[in-house]
Amino acid sequence: MKYKLLATDMDGTLLDDRKSLSNKNIMALKKAYENGMEVVLCTGRPFHTVEPYLNQIKLPCWLITNNGAVIRNPQKDILYTHYISRNSLNQVLNILSEKPVLYFHGSAEEHTYIKSRWSRLGNLYRFERKSKKNRFVSLRRAVIESWFSSAYQVVDFRKFVEEGYQLTNLIVISSNMKQLECKRRQLKKVPDIYVTRSGNDNMEILDRNATKGNALKKLAGDLGINREKIVAIGDHDNDLSMLKYAGTAIAVENATQSLKESADLVVCTNNNDALHCTLAAINMSELRKV
Repeated sequence: MKYKLLATDMDGTLLDDRKSLSNKNIMALKKAYENGMEVVLCTGRPFHTVEPYLNQIKLPCWLITNNGAVIRNPQKDILYTHYISRNSLNQVLNILSEKPVLYFHGSAEEHTYIKSRWSRLGNLYRFERKSKKNRFVSLRRAVIESWFSSAYQVVDFRKFVEEGYQLTNLIVISSNMKQLECKRRQLKKVPDIYVTRSGNDNMEILDRNATKGNALKKLAGDLGINREKIVAIGDHDNDLSMLKYAGTAIAVENATQSLKESADLVVCTNNNDALHCTLAAINMSELRKV
């Protein structure tokens, strides 16, 4: 295998719809590593929600989290962080506080910041139900995460910013597509921010330089790996910059149409071991670009 780096999105790509990591995908990551590839998990998730999967993978993975805003080495040390500027963050919070007020939370390197545990509980419950878990399991997981996890901190976002704290990103979630699109149009007028999405019911707000593609470019430069030797796989709009940078771009079958059109190859869905399919695909001679 001539590729030197494998960058994979998590939700909708590496993970199935139940947010589970299959044995075939774990074996595919191990095969890539054993064949000399650096493995990079490139996700919109904050670190504390990625760590449980690292315990399953058991490989020295590089981490690009918070949609490209934070880069960690395999020892989990933070190498780089891109924060939203204070001025831009204030403008974003102004827009999010105007009616209609939609659910949102913010993240930094270690914590997720929420307005209340009750609102987070409801949001997490809906997330767990989307993952096809039953009501009891969904509620139990949501309660544990919302009320007993130290990773979630309740803050007054105004005071939070006034006191000098920073955020790498915010995510707004709503099932009301009209209201979500209205907020998106308003937010896109704020200078120096980047608005993307990782699902149809959300939008993610970051510094304009904090993209998965820029983070992958930075990491590849540090590792001395040319972009032609990188293969990246994803499923949604926030993966587009990563796929455009990589020498070989792969989309899963469940990806957005725009991402498929930007990919060199479309493989099976996330529910059918997409990483396993990817490793089989990049062994094909016609996909060897290096």
